Amino acid sequence: MSPLLLLAPLLFVIVGAFALRQLEPRLIYKPPKLSVAELDALIHEAGATPLTLTTADGLRLRALGAGLDREKLVLVLSGNGSCPGQRPTRYTRFLSWGLGVLHPSYRGYPGSEGHPSEAGLVEDAQAAWAEARRHHAAKDLVVFGKSLGGGVAISLVSRLPPDEQPAALIIESSFSEIWRVAERQWPGLPARHFMATRFESAAKAPLLLCPTLIVHGDQDELIPLAHGETLAAAAPNARLHVVRGGDHNSDLLLHAEAERAVEAFVRDALRLSEAAPSRPGPIAGTTV
Repeated sequence: MSPLLLLAPLLFVIVGAFALRQLEPRLIYKPPKLSVAELDALIHEAGATPLTLTTADGLRLRALGAGLDREKLVLVLSGNGSCPGQRPTRYTRFLSWGLGVLHPSYRGYPGSEGHPSEAGLVEDAQAAWAEARRHHAAKDLVVFGKSLGGGVAISLVSRLPPDEQPAALIIESSFSEIWRVAERQWPGLPARHFMATRFESAAKAPLLLCPTLIVHGDQDELIPLAHGETLAAAAPNARLHVVRGGDHNSDLLLHAEAERAVEAFVRDALRLSEAAPSRPGPIAGTTV
């Protein structure tokens, strides 16, 4: 048999792996198709202000700011296929608890320069964190990450020194490792061996020293509850809140019990009194 024929299976695997690596960002990241004007319109409709942030590698990111002059602030890191302004009820909720909101649009997503990657999204989160820290102490900040944003949030917080971690971390509907999600979506694909994108949140979770709340639905069709259970077990100061009937794409905090649990968690972590506004106060934002 020809040596080339013997090598054919190996060459097929190598070529296939290379092709997957090239296609991987397109398969993972799904930016909404919105112009800057459309994004800014969404932000304004949410009652907030469009901002511009600059990353360490020189990219300009669009972001949403609301209530930035408030003493306490939540940094929102959204899920895949999402961008600032698309879930105004979430901002209304945080504002009603007395918090300001900062929500960046990832690189390659609406309004932001560059192309998405795991390292890039983490750098985007670091730029937003640095902006939040310009006017707020770490103890006055909450980080919230949904789905893909949960992986970004865990990567961000796990890299911070213990005395620089936020007052609280909230992770909604996120994964223990992103390649496990890929293997579930494409059975038979050994994604753990081929994917460059890792987001290995469970391995980073022991470095999450701040109070952490994992919120996960028991009917999550994309990222099963087992992922949330793994994260909660791995983080030293974490607890899990299971939303009965909750799926992946809905806002789990629309469930009254989950909203109460998250509000109590945030108030305790930030030492907020019940005197904090029950309705959103004036929204303020500044262009950076």
